[in-house]
Amino acid sequence: MIRGIVSVGLAADTTADTTSDWTPLSTGAALAVVAAVITLAVGFLAFASARRAVAQPSAPDQTRREDRYRLLTAVVGERVKSLSGVEPTWAPLRPQTYGLGSRIANLKAGWSFQDSWVTSLTAGTSAVIAFASSSDLFTALLGETPESELRIPAVAALAAAALIALALLVVKLLGPGSEDVTVAGLVLSTGLVIGAAVLNVITASVAAAALITTSVWVQTVDFAGFVVAALLVTYGARSLWTVVIGGVDEPVPALPADATHAWEATEPWQAAVIVARLRADYTTFMTDKEPGAPAPTLTPADAWDLSVDEVEVRREPVRSLP
Repeated sequence: MIRGIVSVGLAADTTADTTSDWTPLSTGAALAVVAAVITLAVGFLAFASARRAVAQPSAPDQTRREDRYRLLTAVVGERVKSLSGVEPTWAPLRPQTYGLGSRIANLKAGWSFQDSWVTSLTAGTSAVIAFASSSDLFTALLGETPESELRIPAVAALAAAALIALALLVVKLLGPGSEDVTVAGLVLSTGLVIGAAVLNVITASVAAAALITTSVWVQTVDFAGFVVAALLVTYGARSLWTVVIGGVDEPVPALPADATHAWEATEPWQAAVIVARLRADYTTFMTDKEPGAPAPTLTPADAWDLSVDEVEVRREPVRSLP
């Protein structure tokens, strides 16, 4: 069935052996391109939908975001002031943005492309190729090893491996850092991986069907390969849609749940460390980039200078009492 659709248009002077040899690969390649295009279309449609929602936020969402920002500035500002004596100044809340180069927020730091659902796709298709290309299997079933037919799935497997390697490279090259995944990187890489998976499945199923002499079983194997490929595309496209739609980065960071304990200071050196960390964590929201005024002397023997980016500890000699 699949072979009949894709094989229309093959040159008329192609010999039967050549058609039999390369039809599985040409069929798999054609459907792989279709699968990749469908995946890319779903990914970019999801991006367009998410970008429209970001460009025109609802009134409740905007109010909630502004309330969160006021709470953040009040709590962090009060803590920095109480520890250092210098109250930070804050920039206005910036509007939310979402572009092809934006980081996908729901992919946490350290996420790896091969550790995601793509692993399931590649592992499943590799198992199909190993099963369909096994010489021992066909020897047991047919009494001989169809070596010429088994070469085609092997070529498809090599091509699929190259596509997956390219996908892993793309997702890294299009990211701002080794731990960040952008919208464009994820969409393009997913399209490559889905195409590789479909290439494996269709090539293996068509090559296996070519060895079967019963027409009913030929159609069954062809149909099974098409169903598996369709499931792979559906699964990949649905996962991609969910990740892209939910990947809009919230411009206002949430207060840490353990702020009460994490920001607690009982010693002068602890206060200095906490202030430096708070200023580093929220530096993109603060406008006072110049070093702040020196904090009050905390002990007769110590003087502390607190700046925006680092904490400098200056020790003064302890003077003996008269």
